[in-house]
Amino acid sequence: MVFRRAESTGHVGLYVGEDYGAFHVLGGNQSDGVTITRIARDRCIAIRRPVYKAAPATATPIQLAANGALSANEA
Repeated sequence: MVFRRAESTGHVGLYVGEDYGAFHVLGGNQSDGVTITRIARDRCIAIRRPVYKAAPATATPIQLAANGALSANEA
């Protein structure tokens, strides 16, 4: 997943799950660590997913609780 961070930069992370207002994203180099962060849905600018010949049963959205603050800066 690619998220808008500033006028000309972005943040890339891996989908973990989602809630009503945010994606939960695994990303590296966030506060000098690897973390799972809630990022607002409207900041998402691209999603890439593998092309499946036969999609696994687990290739569905994962609903999570909306716990924690939304990230404003993943640096």
